[in-house]
Amino acid sequence: MKTAGKIYTALIAASTIGVGALIIPGIVSGEGCKEASAIAGSDAVMQLAAKHPEGVPEGSPTGVSCNVDGGFSHAGFVYGYGVPEAVVVDYYTREAAPMGWMRDREGEPISAEVGGFCFSREIEGRWAMIRVRFDTAAKTYSIRSEVALNDSRPRCWI
Repeated sequence: MKTAGKIYTALIAASTIGVGALIIPGIVSGEGCKEASAIAGSDAVMQLAAKHPEGVPEGSPTGVSCNVDGGFSHAGFVYGYGVPEAVVVDYYTREAAPMGWMRDREGEPISAEVGGFCFSREIEGRWAMIRVRFDTAAKTYSIRSEVALNDSRPRCWI
């Protein structure tokens, strides 16, 4: 009965003050950020994100951040590069598999060398995604994790 009462109260609040009242309570309280950020910045993520191909200098860490409005926590690195994009794609594809990361083929109507590419895996029972995205004009690429605050599986949209 307590659960039904909470749902009823939430519905009344939503009809009175708008749909925003239905935001997941864990996200509002910061618990969603805390848990997702721990995974976004975990060793399992950083072991891949901190690696880079030969010929690519050390990257700059982006730190762990939580975007409550977007519903995700992120962490990663930004790298400058002077090697062909195909070298970067091949390197991470080769390095990711032994660490348990699976190539996510969702965004592949665009070539990986042009837009970017993703890997996914479960960490502590939650889905994490690593997205590698190129900025070919600036000759930089970012490699960053994405963990949903609501436990859903992130999508690889490049």
